[in-house]
Amino acid sequence: MKRLKTTEIKAYREQEYQKQNGICALCKQPMTPEQSVADHRHSDGKMRRILHRTCNSLLGKWENALKRFGIDELRAESISENIIKYVSDTEDVLHPTYKTPEEKKALTKKRRARGK
Repeated sequence: MKRLKTTEIKAYREQEYQKQNGICALCKQPMTPEQSVADHRHSDGKMRRILHRTCNSLLGKWENALKRFGIDELRAESISENIIKYVSDTEDVLHPTYKTPEEKKALTKKRRARGK
């Protein structure tokens, strides 16, 4: 297995960026070369694909959270497959701490009035 040298990363990223036609492997949206990073798996150092810098950061946080909470690969896969449907599937009931934009505005106005 080949190990890249630090001096080879930029060329590798540029080459892979071209192979991916400037499309982020995670969000599937276009990216500029300046927005792209070469992603790798931290557990074994193997290179993956080219991602937006922000997608790479999000992926890192996701993977770290899985480890921190002891979530195995099978459960992580299930969560990943279900998360989009889950977050958009809501009930027609509001949580008690939620404030509408109008309620937030009224609270701000009330606080300012008290502070005068």
